[in-house]
Amino acid sequence: MVFLESSLFYCAQRKGEEMRPRTEDFIVYRGLDDPQYRFDKGVLELINKILKLNLKFAHISNGRYPDMELGHRPKWYSDIAGKHVIMFSCPTTDRLMLEMQDMISACKQQYGARTLTLGMSFLRYRRQDRSDKKHEITRLRWFIRDLKHWGVDHLVLCEPHNIPNTKRYCREFKLPVTIVDPTELLAEAMNPLLQTIGRGNFLVYAPDLGSAGRAIAFARAVGTSVIILPKKRLFGDTVDTQITFNPSSFLQSIHKLYGTDVPVSCTITDVCGRHVMIREDELSTGSTAMSTANKLRDAGALGVYLIATHQVCTSGWNFKIELESDFAPFDNVWLGNTRPRGEEGGYRESTGGEIDHVDLAPAFARGMIAAIQKIVKQRR
Repeated sequence: MVFLESSLFYCAQRKGEEMRPRTEDFIVYRGLDDPQYRFDKGVLELINKILKLNLKFAHISNGRYPDMELGHRPKWYSDIAGKHVIMFSCPTTDRLMLEMQDMISACKQQYGARTLTLGMSFLRYRRQDRSDKKHEITRLRWFIRDLKHWGVDHLVLCEPHNIPNTKRYCREFKLPVTIVDPTELLAEAMNPLLQTIGRGNFLVYAPDLGSAGRAIAFARAVGTSVIILPKKRLFGDTVDTQITFNPSSFLQSIHKLYGTDVPVSCTITDVCGRHVMIREDELSTGSTAMSTANKLRDAGALGVYLIATHQVCTSGWNFKIELESDFAPFDNVWLGNTRPRGEEGGYRESTGGEIDHVDLAPAFARGMIAAIQKIVKQRR
């Protein structure tokens, strides 16, 4: 709560009670069969506490017809007309995506919602996000276009893989977006480790230029330096780290983009005798993370750690980073709770407590509150 209360601008405190959001103006839904109930519930509780509301999840009636045609629908649909709909969704599967599409379209275009704000803690399309890659469908672009077409008026996301392109496509289709930054909460999770090993013995590693921004922000938050090495993504999860580059030009490009207040190196030998934290937006197959950790250990790192926002965790990920193994690549791993592990989570994705969780609900609540405040401002 300190994270929220110290960083939120609550408009009612400055402009009077007339700017305070009212419970009766909103109706809230969450994805049908969405395994993120605990996360969504935590976010909504924080929204209620900070904004002094009494919002609850409205019911969605579930069901299918005998021929398997979808039949889910919002119960008490007559309550939607003229309301501001807030929808939580984490569509990690095609089925969840279709259910989300149906609910957005129905609320906005059939039942007359005044506005619809979509809180999506995990953005499904990450790699297929560049229009210059002609061999790939730019699925992120078309997904954002579809959200706008279905009826989304404001989008709230937590650290998408490619933030610049996500913002660019949202601008293209005139879809306002709030990007939630989890850095502060992730940095707080590191305090016990930093107190043990000392900040001077610790540095942050970014595995590529695309990760530089989040690594520098993380290093700034914990008060340490960064090492960044370029890599080239060949296709999907296949990358090439053995590429030639000019260190001086590379560092100049980093400083131009992110400033010079955080010390940055691009020399792998700088990890020798240090503890290294790999800062990623997600853990997916675990293959790249494992090979990176092994490379850092070969270069003399005393300890290697991984912290990631999204626990994508595709099949076999746990075998690659298993901490109890004699060849464990990491000394510890921290993962955010923005989505279920694997497709829909569950016991089969658990590790018996090996992974440390970082609750990012307060960060996401801050983004949702910012969207609600914009609605209140427009209302007046």
